[in-house]
Amino acid sequence: MTTVPAAAPVASEAPNVLVRLEGVEQFYGEKIRILGPIDLEVREGEFLSLVGPSGCGKSTILRIVTGVLRPSAGTVRVGGRALKGVNTRTAMVFQSFALFPWLAVIDNAQKNLSDLSTQVTSLRDVLANKQSRGAFGQARMEAIVQDGLTKGAYEFQYTLSNRTRPDCVVFLPDKRPLVIDAKFPLEAEISQVPPP
Repeated sequence: MTTVPAAAPVASEAPNVLVRLEGVEQFYGEKIRILGPIDLEVREGEFLSLVGPSGCGKSTILRIVTGVLRPSAGTVRVGGRALKGVNTRTAMVFQSFALFPWLAVIDNAQKNLSDLSTQVTSLRDVLANKQSRGAFGQARMEAIVQDGLTKGAYEFQYTLSNRTRPDCVVFLPDKRPLVIDAKFPLEAEISQVPPP
């Protein structure tokens, strides 16, 4: 890449110059300069990288060279000819396509699967220990009953006439108690959890 000062006259186009920008500027409105003046040329066989912080004009230069954006001042030459309209010898890949957004989706899915695997392992540990299983079952059963029934329609640790205390009693409309044991559903779940 060769940089030519803005004030220097540009000599006739050398045959191996592919792209030349001469005094290229871009304005927002009439007074706010957002780019330039830029003078540069890219010769055959050269590789050009535009590096800079966000908002410095990299994409603006590319849009000007491809003809998608017309510069406010200066000229763009491609293959020795002034660029008028879209440069059909170029292609532009926008950042959102180049960044592969679907890879972020895959990364998130892998993280979710990893988190779920950790939760399954934790649940397996809870279910393997009888005391933990009982506490877990009790907590889940209480949450389900409290979410689904009105207060007064159930009671936890209710003493029956035979002096037993089940985990929960749900009172039927005729006031008979329906006994719920928090451990029964979990016993069925344990048989369905695959081994590690």
